[in-house]
Amino acid sequence: MAELFFLKVYRLTDTAAFKGKRGQPDRHNLTVQHLVNRLKSLGRLTDRIQQLADRLHAYRKHMILPRNRQIAHHDLETARHSGSMGAHSAEEYVQFFADLQQFHDEVAKALGLDPCMFTNISSPGTGDALDLIQFLRLARWHGTNPSDGPSDPT
Repeated sequence: MAELFFLKVYRLTDTAAFKGKRGQPDRHNLTVQHLVNRLKSLGRLTDRIQQLADRLHAYRKHMILPRNRQIAHHDLETARHSGSMGAHSAEEYVQFFADLQQFHDEVAKALGLDPCMFTNISSPGTGDALDLIQFLRLARWHGTNPSDGPSDPT
């Protein structure tokens, strides 16, 4: 699970684009930086969005070593290493998700959309039963019945 977390954060904070194959156009990554660039091109980038993006990218430093040595490659020295790679404080972890939620909300506002709660959708590490309870609470909070299924059949 830790590897998946490191990988997802690394992807989210990756560059906005990468070079396409020879003769092909550049490809865009769905990342924080891509969203910042698009908002800037639309004249909708705010100082707050940029500040939150910078904080999300600062958190990336914790992901580089695990990504390079455990996920992309599995080098022998790392396999023998008994300590935790990418370790950081619980406060930094919690702050990352708070910043991610705020970034999401600010981008939504900049685009004229409603904010959407996603950081409390799951209760990491507590199991399926508590996740189900949280899902039901959120459905009640949103005034929906989970058994109704999606509102858009497409």
